[in-house]
Amino acid sequence: MAEFAIGPIIDGPEPGIPAVPSNLRVTPASSTEIVLTWDRNSTDETSLVIERKTGSGGSYLNLSTLSAASNLFTDTSCHPETTYFYRVSAENAFGASAPCEERAATTPKSTAHTSLAADLRSQ
Repeated sequence: MAEFAIGPIIDGPEPGIPAVPSNLRVTPASSTEIVLTWDRNSTDETSLVIERKTGSGGSYLNLSTLSAASNLFTDTSCHPETTYFYRVSAENAFGASAPCEERAATTPKSTAHTSLAADLRSQ
Protein backbone atom coordinates (compact mmCIF):
# COMPACT_ATOMS: atom_id res chain seq x y z
CA MET A 1 0.00 0.00 0.00
CA ALA A 2 1.45 3.37 -0.97
CA GLU A 3 1.80 6.17 1.55
CA PHE A 4 1.56 9.80 0.57
CA ALA A 5 1.08 13.20 2.12
CA ILE A 6 -1.12 16.02 0.99
CA GLY A 7 0.61 19.40 0.97
CA PRO A 8 4.26 20.38 1.20
CA ILE A 9 6.77 18.57 3.36
CA ILE A 10 8.17 21.03 5.85
CA ASP A 11 11.72 20.68 7.10
CA GLY A 12 12.27 23.12 9.93
CA PRO A 13 10.07 25.29 12.09
CA GLU A 14 6.35 25.45 11.44
CA PRO A 15 5.25 28.06 8.88
CA GLY A 16 4.92 31.48 10.45
CA ILE A 17 6.97 30.67 13.55
CA PRO A 18 10.01 32.99 13.73
CA ALA A 19 13.51 31.58 13.28
CA VAL A 20 15.60 30.80 16.34
CA PRO A 21 17.98 33.61 17.41
CA SER A 22 21.63 32.54 17.24
CA ASN A 23 25.14 33.43 18.33
CA LEU A 24 24.13 34.37 21.88
CA ARG A 25 26.99 36.10 23.67
CA VAL A 26 26.92 36.73 27.43
CA THR A 27 29.52 39.02 28.98
CA PRO A 28 29.85 40.03 32.64
CA ALA A 29 29.95 43.84 32.77
CA SER A 30 30.28 44.11 36.55
CA SER A 31 29.61 42.07 39.66
CA THR A 32 25.88 42.77 39.24
CA GLU A 33 25.41 43.01 35.45
CA ILE A 34 25.68 40.67 32.47
CA VAL A 35 25.27 41.95 28.90
CA LEU A 36 23.59 39.70 26.33
CA THR A 37 23.77 40.12 22.55
CA TRP A 38 22.51 37.80 19.80
CA ASP A 39 21.84 37.59 16.09
CA ARG A 40 18.25 37.98 14.92
CA ASN A 41 17.45 35.43 12.24
CA SER A 42 13.90 36.50 11.55
CA THR A 43 12.18 39.62 10.31
CA ASP A 44 8.69 38.63 11.44
CA GLU A 45 9.10 38.34 15.21
CA THR A 46 7.03 40.65 17.40
CA SER A 47 9.05 40.12 20.58
CA LEU A 48 12.09 38.36 21.99
CA VAL A 49 11.98 36.46 25.28
CA ILE A 50 15.04 36.34 27.55
CA GLU A 51 15.14 33.44 29.99
CA ARG A 52 17.60 32.86 32.83
CA LYS A 53 18.42 30.19 35.34
CA THR A 54 20.97 29.96 38.11
CA GLY A 55 23.11 26.82 38.03
CA SER A 56 23.16 24.15 35.36
CA GLY A 57 20.36 22.09 36.91
CA GLY A 58 17.80 24.83 37.56
CA SER A 59 14.66 25.74 35.66
CA TYR A 60 14.48 28.65 33.26
CA LEU A 61 12.35 31.64 34.23
CA ASN A 62 11.22 34.49 31.98
CA LEU A 63 13.54 37.41 32.74
CA SER A 64 12.31 39.93 30.17
CA THR A 65 10.32 40.34 26.95
CA LEU A 66 11.82 42.81 24.48
CA SER A 67 10.62 44.52 21.31
CA ALA A 68 11.22 42.81 18.01
CA ALA A 69 14.15 44.94 16.87
CA SER A 70 16.21 44.15 19.98
CA ASN A 71 19.50 42.27 19.99
CA LEU A 72 20.92 43.67 23.25
CA PHE A 73 19.87 43.20 26.87
CA THR A 74 21.60 44.02 30.15
CA ASP A 75 20.65 41.87 33.13
CA THR A 76 21.02 44.21 36.11
CA SER A 77 19.61 41.78 38.67
CA CYS A 78 22.74 39.63 39.11
CA HIS A 79 24.66 38.84 42.28
CA PRO A 80 28.48 38.70 42.59
CA GLU A 81 30.26 35.39 41.99
CA THR A 82 27.16 33.69 40.57
CA THR A 83 26.84 31.68 37.37
CA TYR A 84 23.80 32.42 35.23
CA PHE A 85 22.56 30.54 32.17
CA TYR A 86 20.63 32.37 29.45
CA ARG A 87 18.67 31.61 26.31
CA VAL A 88 16.61 33.71 23.88
CA SER A 89 13.59 32.85 21.74
CA ALA A 90 11.56 34.85 19.21
CA GLU A 91 7.76 35.15 19.23
CA ASN A 92 5.01 36.31 16.91
CA ALA A 93 1.28 35.70 16.44
CA PHE A 94 1.95 32.14 15.22
CA GLY A 95 3.95 31.10 18.31
CA ALA A 96 7.46 30.98 19.69
CA SER A 97 10.66 29.69 18.18
CA ALA A 98 12.70 27.13 20.01
CA PRO A 99 15.16 28.79 22.38
CA CYS A 100 18.70 29.36 21.16
CA GLU A 101 21.56 27.33 22.60
CA GLU A 102 22.14 28.34 26.21
CA ARG A 103 25.17 30.32 27.25
CA ALA A 104 26.58 30.91 30.73
CA ALA A 105 28.48 33.70 32.43
CA THR A 106 29.77 34.15 35.96
CA THR A 107 29.77 37.56 37.58
CA PRO A 108 33.07 38.58 39.19
CA LYS A 109 33.66 39.20 42.86
CA SER A 110 32.34 42.54 44.06
CA THR A 111 34.99 45.23 44.35
CA ALA A 112 32.86 47.47 46.62
CA HIS A 113 34.57 46.24 49.80
CA THR A 114 38.02 46.64 48.29
CA SER A 115 37.26 50.20 47.25
CA LEU A 116 35.89 51.06 50.67
CA ALA A 117 38.99 49.62 52.37
CA ALA A 118 41.24 51.56 50.00
CA ASP A 119 39.29 54.75 50.71
CA LEU A 120 39.65 54.24 54.46
CA ARG A 121 43.42 53.64 54.18
CA SER A 122 43.91 56.83 52.19
CA GLN A 123 42.34 59.02 54.91
